[in-house]
Amino acid sequence: MPSSDPGDLVASIDQLVLAIRRTHLGPTCRLTAAPRTRARRRLDHLSRLLISVQRLTRGLPHDRTTALSDWIRLSTLLQLVDQDCFEHSGSSEDEDDDEQDDRRRQGSGSSATRHTLHQLIQEIQEQVIRPISLFTRKRRRPRDPTSSTDDEEPRPTPSPEPSPPRTTPETLRERLDQAYALHLAVHDPDQLDQHRKIGPLPLPPAPLVSNSAPPPDPEESFEPPLSTTERILSRFPPQWTQTTLSRLHSNPQPTLDELKRLLWTYADPLIPSRLGQRQLKPLLRAQFLSPTPRPLDYPNFKSKALHPLFELLGRLCSPARDEQARALVEQLERSQQVDDVVQMTVAVLVMMDQMEVDLRFARRMAERHLGAESDGRKGREQKAIEVEREVVREVGRRMGSGTVKEETERWIRARIGPSDIPRTMGNGFRKALLEAMFDSRAVSCIDIDPIATATSMEEGPPNRLPLTLLVPAPRIFKLQNQLQALIIVACLNSIVNANLGAGNRTQTQAQEERSVLMTRLWALLKGMVDFDSSGTGREVDTTLVNLLDELMRTYRRTRTHVGEDGESGMKEKEVEMGFKRRLESVLRYEDPVFRLFSKRLKEGIEMELEKAFSSTSASMSGTGRSVPIGLKTGRQVLTSSASSSSSSNPTSQARKRFETLDFQPVSIKGFEGLQEPLGQVIHQIERLLHWVHKVWGNELDWNMQA
Repeated sequence: MPSSDPGDLVASIDQLVLAIRRTHLGPTCRLTAAPRTRARRRLDHLSRLLISVQRLTRGLPHDRTTALSDWIRLSTLLQLVDQDCFEHSGSSEDEDDDEQDDRRRQGSGSSATRHTLHQLIQEIQEQVIRPISLFTRKRRRPRDPTSSTDDEEPRPTPSPEPSPPRTTPETLRERLDQAYALHLAVHDPDQLDQHRKIGPLPLPPAPLVSNSAPPPDPEESFEPPLSTTERILSRFPPQWTQTTLSRLHSNPQPTLDELKRLLWTYADPLIPSRLGQRQLKPLLRAQFLSPTPRPLDYPNFKSKALHPLFELLGRLCSPARDEQARALVEQLERSQQVDDVVQMTVAVLVMMDQMEVDLRFARRMAERHLGAESDGRKGREQKAIEVEREVVREVGRRMGSGTVKEETERWIRARIGPSDIPRTMGNGFRKALLEAMFDSRAVSCIDIDPIATATSMEEGPPNRLPLTLLVPAPRIFKLQNQLQALIIVACLNSIVNANLGAGNRTQTQAQEERSVLMTRLWALLKGMVDFDSSGTGREVDTTLVNLLDELMRTYRRTRTHVGEDGESGMKEKEVEMGFKRRLESVLRYEDPVFRLFSKRLKEGIEMELEKAFSSTSASMSGTGRSVPIGLKTGRQVLTSSASSSSSSNPTSQARKRFETLDFQPVSIKGFEGLQEPLGQVIHQIERLLHWVHKVWGNELDWNMQA
């Protein structure tokens, strides 16, 4: 029976898990295990189990409630591993031939391993979980360290009178999670739903609702009721269907013109006035209401009026109405006689009424949750700033780091050295941030776990971010990965250009093929970065293998273009293996090519940031504006009069570039085929720096006009 000491128990579990991993998972399982298979489940559960064991190995938590949660999670994972690895000893439908061969090779060793596993599970239940559970039931849960109430005080006798409900105070981690959710709501609302799925707590809706917004109506929270044919017909005179049919037979041309005007009356509110730079509604109105060639029969009316209208509605409707729009077009194509026009008119009127309900409902929901666009953004931004300041100051007080300015200055000196510190806080912060993101070590932030509250701010990983970057830290993690992905693509492109010739193709064809290859490489790496930012990052190795395979396929295809050059097959194989080894070596930080492109990219980004913030400082201080922003002559005066007040303000004009999502492509030597990704990454860094200045500028003495 294993030892009842928790430390020995953790060591026994660690040895058992490693033995199970060697026995039941081959060396290539990480790359070959398909999703939703038993091998993938084994890999997932064993990986999570190893993480839990490592957490307990680093030091058992002092908080018994946290310890109980960790041991319960460990016991549950052990039971899942028992089911995945030892149950269904025979062949299974979701096992492939390799898995069945592994089971046959394991033989009787599995029974002994499973017996040890059951002993460990029983030991955890009896010697760890049960005593901790009894202890936590006998004693009160520890309060916040700032509370003056003694934890040893016994639980008071409950009063017979009902006491008012108490709300549990939010922990520091919960407040930090809410601060990051508000940060996402301001900068990247599309990622907010993903954060709610993977984050520890969902964001309460209260901070996102404008103060001036009306209280929500429970009845309007559901999907609005759909229109019916009876509802549409109730808007017309009685017997309208029969009257219209009789008029179509007696005098069809005026009746069809009247139906055409009726359809346009309903369609007009649904059509946007402009589509991009093109005037949409005036053109459609002129086309739809133009005189139809006489005599106006049903086939002519069908092709000139109904068919264009039905296709337009199919493009404008929501995805939920696509099937309904296709059914209308099919019904129109099958109709052959004029009697069908009344039925088709009623059907399309029903759909247009439903589209109008959808539009009103979407506008009402947007106004309720976001408010007016300008007021809603300002409200969310101010709330995000306040919450970020509160949670960061609380973390600083608990960690004993001093003021935000002192801690940030220590970080800047550690990153760029005391002799190279610029005169202004803005320049120093930008340089330190770039040094951190281009470091070969991953950026990290301070651990706010209660176990680590006694640690000093000077300890920890050497590439740790300051408290001013605690809330936007996930964005910096992703930016660092994107920068490394850009460097990898540039390095691989340089090797491809140096080793692959044009062959039988022209120089233009070779350049186009390499441009397509670079685009595909960036797509693979960007997908890896996005997956690693929103998931668990298990597919990183698979993506790198796909990356090298893509380059090797291009290499072999190019060699076939070159043709035989007199070298033997063995020599050609050696050249190919040398090319593959060069590709693998360039993916390392210490490779000279990698360091060269990393230096080029950092210097290029530093120049772009200096240019952007220098122009912003000049605009906000009123200097450098001898040239007008725009030439206001002729018709432009009338079209731009509505926005002249905002554009004439240099401060708002300078800040607008940091608040918009639009970016300009940037060209850096060695990254010629990556202008758009470069521009996007640099713009994200600019927005991040602008946000830090907006939140902490006063406390850091960061003057944008300096």
